Order: sequence, then C-alpha cells, then structure tokens
Amino acid sequence: MEGFASLLTARVWIEGFVQFYNEEHHHSGLNFVTPNQKHNGEDVAILANRVRVYEEAKAKNPKRWIKGNTRNWEPVASTSLVPTNPDTSAPKPTTTQPDSNLTSAP
Repeated sequence: MEGFASLLTARVWIEGFVQFYNEEHHHSGLNFVTPNQKHNGEDVAILANRVRVYEEAKAKNPKRWIKGNTRNWEPVASTSLVPTNPDTSAPKPTTTQPDSNLTSAP
C-alpha cells in the first residue's frame, strides 16, 4: 500500500472522506440517516416518514412481514464519538502499543 504523494494530497482526500462520511453515508447506528441529518434534527422527520412507508407496505402485503413487525425506525436518542463506560461514565480506556519499527530520535 502506498502513502499519499504529499500533505496536500492527504488533506484533499480526508476532506472528501469527511464530506462523504457526514453528508452521504447512512449509518446503521443512526437508523440509516447521516450524521448531519442527526445533528441538524432532520432524523426525526425522516424516520417518521419511514415508519409511514413501512406501515403502508405492510398493509399492502402483510404476508411479507412474517413476524408482523416492521423495522424499528425510532430516532437514536444520543450518540457519541467517544463512548463511555456505563459503569463509570468515564471514557473507555484506550491502550496503545509502541511501534517496534520506530526508533527514537537522538
């Protein structure tokens, strides 16, 4: 695997990735809305519409819904980039291992 040709090339790639990740990618942990939709409060209306669409589909073809339930489209209550440990409410500890390929500077 090759690295980026320059710092500028890396920055351009990251900018595109962040834009895609936040504005286009529908996250399963957010019930398939984007982070921007969640952040802006748009998820509530989007998910309410999905409930309506699924209920209409279920009414048209009830045999498709074997257990009688549609997907849970409730908005996700809270999200975090740094999940907390439920026992302590403190950030989960992270461990890092020193890279044996790196040498310290003199």
